[in-house]
Amino acid sequence: MVERSTLPEDDEDAEDLAALRRPPAGPSSIASMVTLDSISPASTGKLWLTLSVPLVAFAFAGNHAPWALALVAALVGLNLAWNAPAARISRTITWPLFIIAILLLAGLLPLESLLPQWRTRLKTDFGINTPIFLSPQPWVTLENWLLFVMGLAWLLSCFSRGYGQLERRWLTRRLTLSITLLAIMSLLFEHFGIKASFWQHEWPATFSGPFSSPDIFGGFLAMGSLLAIAMADDASRLKRKLLLPYAVCLVPIFWALLVNSSRTGVLLFFGGLILWTGFSTFSKRSARRMSLLVALLLTLATLFIAFGETFLERFAIPKISVASLSTQARIKLAASSIDMISRAPLLGVGLANFEPAFALTAPSSDLYIRPVDPGSDWLWFAAEAGIPAVILLLLTVIAYIFKAGSSRGQVSAGRKHRRLRSACAAAALMIPIQGIFDVPGHQAGILVTAMLLAGLSLPRSKRDSLNPVSKTSALRVGAAILVFGSATVWLSISLGYPLLPGNSSAHILEQRAVDHDNKGELDQAYDSMSAAIAIKPLQWSYYY
Repeated sequence: MVERSTLPEDDEDAEDLAALRRPPAGPSSIASMVTLDSISPASTGKLWLTLSVPLVAFAFAGNHAPWALALVAALVGLNLAWNAPAARISRTITWPLFIIAILLLAGLLPLESLLPQWRTRLKTDFGINTPIFLSPQPWVTLENWLLFVMGLAWLLSCFSRGYGQLERRWLTRRLTLSITLLAIMSLLFEHFGIKASFWQHEWPATFSGPFSSPDIFGGFLAMGSLLAIAMADDASRLKRKLLLPYAVCLVPIFWALLVNSSRTGVLLFFGGLILWTGFSTFSKRSARRMSLLVALLLTLATLFIAFGETFLERFAIPKISVASLSTQARIKLAASSIDMISRAPLLGVGLANFEPAFALTAPSSDLYIRPVDPGSDWLWFAAEAGIPAVILLLLTVIAYIFKAGSSRGQVSAGRKHRRLRSACAAAALMIPIQGIFDVPGHQAGILVTAMLLAGLSLPRSKRDSLNPVSKTSALRVGAAILVFGSATVWLSISLGYPLLPGNSSAHILEQRAVDHDNKGELDQAYDSMSAAIAIKPLQWSYYY
């Protein structure tokens, strides 16, 4: 057994291997499946299963197709069933999330007395009868609640795994390589004009990869660039030959960020590097690495100036007055969204109801273009879930920051294991930060990736090593059943059998109505469209 005093003060691997030499605390510990020098095949299979969720999500689930949602849900369910928990999750994280899940169900309650005035006007002015539930489209709200529960199950699964440094390094390396491959594919598709049918683009003329907008893709590339630099730093510290390969990974990611020309992505890129540098380089022995990172920042900034002329033009801000600035679309949209939130501050308008509710409550400046979101994840969530849910979510993020940054009672005390964990934490925190002025949190691919990184940033606890966590619990079993059930529902919808009314089923019915209309089967087209309207009565395009 290696004593702590014999280990180098800043050698993470020595401590990790020393911990593995000790007898495992119990069968549920991840460390019990890791050999002295490498990860065992059984543990490797579980790690590949874990990695498959973000890979499938950011490769295919960007278009929200039922088959893609079914695949992601099935993988999340398999993780719940196969990957047993090895760490306890702080109640300051779990309880706010559970309360939010309960609050989101309020949209399915018959609260007719709380219905806003615009719901009454729908019936009197347009003859549109909406259900007496708080949500004007309860089936759509239910489907989105299932999506929320799936994301919550995945997040808690990542937080309860108790990753050691070997598992953390294994997952981070392969996630970095996957993002690099995605950047290369996006560049090739853009260069040769290839349109991937499984990628959805709201603005086809922009370079946005598998995501719906270039700013969201830019944030994802910023996350990948931070991971690439962190892995190169990790390889350098271990004195391994992997430094060059991971440094090369930065090239296509950085080039894709230049082609993307997103101000959001580049700000997150440099901000994430600075945040990680500040977290992980406090000691004098880290001065050399800090100087190297500063040199890297200056080099990348020089490359942006030299080759990113189109991008730099986007930073050129004309001299305008505050009065003219207040008339810009983003500020007007945010102000109208805040006004909408003030009309239903406690419980919101129900999940997935922002677009129709906003159109009926906000002053319209364009008769042909309707905003589908307020341009901010936080405003979007406040409008649909209410202010209390947003406060609880903010408290959860704060609790996570304290948990990820704390070394009290952890196996890896002090600065050990901190650099790689800090990089994962900085990359994960890019999402709530970007969510202030964008909507990355409503993109399955980037959200589940950030959740995994958040789980990787948490240190192992001595308490969990001494007192093994129970493998099974009613909550875990119930979550697995619900997630597998959701996967079955989305799979049936993708096959043309809308078992559960919702947004996906309404879209299938709309396509079926169009097919009937093209064939001249007007009665069948009318029936399919009527069924779609019954599910989404506020989808105005269904009426024409």
